[in-house]
Amino acid sequence: MKATTNRCSKQYGVREHERRHLDPAINTESNMSLEERTLVVRAFDSRVHKDLLRELFVQAGPVVNVVLRTDFAYIEFEHKASVGYALALLDGVCLYGRQLFLEPRVRDDSAYHFVDAISQFNHVMNSNPDFFRQFTAP
Repeated sequence: MKATTNRCSKQYGVREHERRHLDPAINTESNMSLEERTLVVRAFDSRVHKDLLRELFVQAGPVVNVVLRTDFAYIEFEHKASVGYALALLDGVCLYGRQLFLEPRVRDDSAYHFVDAISQFNHVMNSNPDFFRQFTAP
C-alpha cells in the first residue's frame, strides 16, 4: 500500500504531523481551519473506497486528504469554499445505488452559499420557461 503524505507531514515529518493534528491544544486556529475545510460523507456503500471518494470530490476542489471509516468519511479540501461547492455540486449523487449524505464538519451557514445559489437558479429556470429557452434554443 502506497503511503500518502500531505504538506504538513512533508514539512514536519509524519510523527509531528500526527501530533499537530491530534493534539487540539496545538495551533487551535489551524485545527479550526482544518475542520472548516472538511466535509463529512455518510450513507455510502461498503464497496466505496478512498480513491473513489477522492476522484469524486476533487470535482469540487483540491482534496488534501480522505479519511475513510466504516460508516462515514472525512474529505479534507485545500480551501474552505470547496466544502460549500461540494454540497451544491454533488447533492443527490449516488455510488453503487446509494445516495451520499453530505454535511460540513463544522456547522457554517456560509457553506450553503452555493446550494442557495443553485436553488435560486433552478427556481428561475423552472418558473420561467421562456427564460430557459433563450439558453437552449439555437
